[in-house]
Amino acid sequence: MSQRLFASYGQEHPLVAESWNNIGEVLRLTGKYEEALEMHAKSLELRTRICGGDSHLSVARSCNNIGVVYDEKGDFKKALEIMLKLLGSEHPSVANSKENIGRVFKKMTKKSEERQMFTEAAHIRRKVLGADKVRAIDCTVENKFKQVVLLNKEMKSEQDTYL
Repeated sequence: MSQRLFASYGQEHPLVAESWNNIGEVLRLTGKYEEALEMHAKSLELRTRICGGDSHLSVARSCNNIGVVYDEKGDFKKALEIMLKLLGSEHPSVANSKENIGRVFKKMTKKSEERQMFTEAAHIRRKVLGADKVRAIDCTVENKFKQVVLLNKEMKSEQDTYL
């Protein structure tokens, strides 16, 4: 396929970059993360050259796709680094990445690092969404959790009745 593209458009064409990107996405979806990173890197390099820098939307898409691969690999620090470059420090997706890193620290029982990541994520959400909306979301999540706990207790008592 790439030979036909190169023959038709040459190696410095946006469709070639898009093809590298699409191949990278297929590889990501099939769990071939290292190969996906190679394809996305080719796409990013070509898009950066064609578009004349890293401020073009297609370059941002390539950066985002690389970040998604790292996220799916579980390399949240690398994903966060890429998302910070792409989105800036005050974006809800950055908050999500910081929470993921916090979860990793929790599993490693690194309490202060865990607290730091969750605090930073909460700060971003309050700043972007507003404190009232964040409180409303927190209440909704807490209520849903309580409902699940109550439902589980009810189901358990029903099972005990029949046993």
